[in-house]
Amino acid sequence: MGDCVIVLGMHRSGTSMIAGILDRLGINMGDNLIGAMPSNPYGHYEDKEFVELNDRILHAAGGFWYNPPGREALLEKQNTFKDDIISLVQKINDSSKYCGWKDPRTSLTIELFYPYLTAPKFIVCHRAAIQVANSLQKRSGIPLEVGINLKREYDGRLADFFTRNKGLPKIDLYYNDVLENKRERISSIVDFLVIEPSSAQLKEAEGFVVVK
Repeated sequence: MGDCVIVLGMHRSGTSMIAGILDRLGINMGDNLIGAMPSNPYGHYEDKEFVELNDRILHAAGGFWYNPPGREALLEKQNTFKDDIISLVQKINDSSKYCGWKDPRTSLTIELFYPYLTAPKFIVCHRAAIQVANSLQKRSGIPLEVGINLKREYDGRLADFFTRNKGLPKIDLYYNDVLENKRERISSIVDFLVIEPSSAQLKEAEGFVVVK
């Protein structure tokens, strides 16, 4: 069973950039990744199975990624999706020594996954609310105020999760800081995960950090 890193954060907060960095550092981010799209031409680095499972969970709890169901409604679905979650987590853990997954929806569903994770490490992505809202408006036509409130909801869910589960290994990364200090931030990721990427992998990771 490999070490597993989970990338969390609101949509449009740099989660794809961080997941792409991890991929270039040798972390297996999934075997069935969603490809590039006009809204994300550099790739999402999201495993389709995680996205589909998260969508099913959110829908069963009465919501969607842009209309998050309440925490209690999600927890009520724990037993319904227990077998699916265990199977998917086991699959990715068995895939390689270093593995991970990224799907912003996991910021809402992480409490359902957490009981079945073995020694996970978390990378939490942050970006200014207005930047997130502007990006959501451009991509999905979501009004600015709605986007800002949605970001606040995601951030609140994550803060609550880490408050309830103190001491979890976690690193916080900030979008603009990664852009401005990519070498230092990549070095902090390497140190946090305790991995030894090659010089070529480090160069590829640095090259992936561009304004997107």
